[in-house]
Amino acid sequence: MLTFSASLHFSRESEERVLSLVRALAAATGNAYRLLVPTHLTLGMFRAENENALESAFSKAGKEFSETGLKFNRLETFRNKVLLLAPDEKSAAFLKSLNAAIHATALPCAPAANGGRYLPDRFFPHITLASGLSPSQFNAALDFSRSLELPLSVRATKIVLAQTKPYRVVGEVLSNPPEIFR
Repeated sequence: MLTFSASLHFSRESEERVLSLVRALAAATGNAYRLLVPTHLTLGMFRAENENALESAFSKAGKEFSETGLKFNRLETFRNKVLLLAPDEKSAAFLKSLNAAIHATALPCAPAANGGRYLPDRFFPHITLASGLSPSQFNAALDFSRSLELPLSVRATKIVLAQTKPYRVVGEVLSNPPEIFR
């Protein structure tokens, strides 16, 4: 079984704003792992023999997607190893509805992966800024985070379906006009 992710991706300008934070955090903490990962917001993780099982479900869920602005107004931490950008209430509601739509169409053909952490009843929308931090790196990340100016506004422009290991984009739902699996 392969693992696939459905992720929200951003405009170039938005991606650059997030990447500048990731770069600055990497410099402050000495932990550059997130620089190896494309900037995204994970909406779901699924297991399937191949992408064919997910393509139809993915395209159905994405038909309602259109480019949208999102605001991230606070930082959250997870297990003292991860620093996350969390959305404001309106953006969180949009992201939760998109997560639910993707799961409603994908789960009948592909079970949840990653321990079900992205299932609608457990979904916590976020953008990861730093992960795998040691205790000293985590403290440096917290010190750095005090200087951040929030909210951070981003423009979501597409949903990407990708095999996770090795990373390979399988399909994209683009907004305005929608192009599915070019």
